[in-house]
Amino acid sequence: MNSKLGHFWGLVIPLLGVAVLATPPVSGRTEQECFRANLEDSPSWISSAAWVGKRSEIIVVDPLRNKLLLYATDGTAKKFPDPRIAHAKYPSSITRHGDGFLLQMVENSFLYLDGDLSVTKERKLLNESKGIKGTVGSLYDWTVTGNDLIAYGSVDPVDPQEDFQLGFFRTPLNSPSAIDLLKPYEDGDYYVLGFPYLASTADHGYFLLMDAGEPAIYEISRKVDYSRKLSAFPPGYRNAPKLQSDMSGPSSAEALFKEIEGLTIPVGLYGHQGMLYVLTRRPLTEDRIEWRLFQINPREDKVSGSVVLPTSSNARHLTIVPSKDMFFIFEKGSVGAFGQQKISTMLALPSSWIVNFSMPKNVSCPTLGR
Repeated sequence: MNSKLGHFWGLVIPLLGVAVLATPPVSGRTEQECFRANLEDSPSWISSAAWVGKRSEIIVVDPLRNKLLLYATDGTAKKFPDPRIAHAKYPSSITRHGDGFLLQMVENSFLYLDGDLSVTKERKLLNESKGIKGTVGSLYDWTVTGNDLIAYGSVDPVDPQEDFQLGFFRTPLNSPSAIDLLKPYEDGDYYVLGFPYLASTADHGYFLLMDAGEPAIYEISRKVDYSRKLSAFPPGYRNAPKLQSDMSGPSSAEALFKEIEGLTIPVGLYGHQGMLYVLTRRPLTEDRIEWRLFQINPREDKVSGSVVLPTSSNARHLTIVPSKDMFFIFEKGSVGAFGQQKISTMLALPSSWIVNFSMPKNVSCPTLGR
């Protein structure tokens, strides 16, 4: 195992969010408006976030504050209907699952939430995963497609004398012991940072292999036990250099993410309405980063187009939350000592601008007042 993975667990502050699908429109706004909202009770860090379509709100996981946050589309902080969620301790990440959500806690228990964010049950999925192929030891990045959990993490062997394996695997939520290790992969540095390199559509799961030789996207079918490599990839971004910074814990976060700010790399994979979206970053100057979203059609295995996101100059990192009508983008500052980060604004862009590559030139999105 790369020693960085074990030492870096103490950071427990993933950076980017997972993509989710939703159907209701954003209340009170027309499809062709963009805007920027100031966040009330702004988070200290965002590990993941999801669109809650039934409530037209956004749920945010903030592991630095050990709490969940809920925002209206204008950035106003809202209250959770279920006190078990409002006071949940040590949340780690969240993703869409059916009509509700699956919330991972730091100790690897999982809470099932309905569409109103009420807890329906709790499971110790990793404890249930012991089977003839081994046991899930850890999850560094994961998502859900259908009733399958797909992840990058470790699988402990049946024989305790053997070494565990790192890689991408799938396990059914209704039978966690049926583990399929789809692609062993030891160099997991990028997957402990919290960038969402796994995504799903209605029928398939996907992972972005951040390999120094040749990054690529792989498709995981729900009906077969292997992954298929796609040819399509954002041109000019097939790059995943070996990270040089120390990854020994929270004290190393500032230098590590400063290194990342200087790289031209993909930093996120999202599924939305049957398409894949790859978020890329390219430093233009010391103070300006070009953020671009590439659309990939996985059925035709081609890059369909891309848009440059009109983010603020202070956006050194992003968390993206797609919904049917809007893409919500949390604009995050540089990482300071021990993971401190300023997250004060959220940009909202009409989904049609991204899906149809119709971003207006020199667009300026007004900041909402309260």
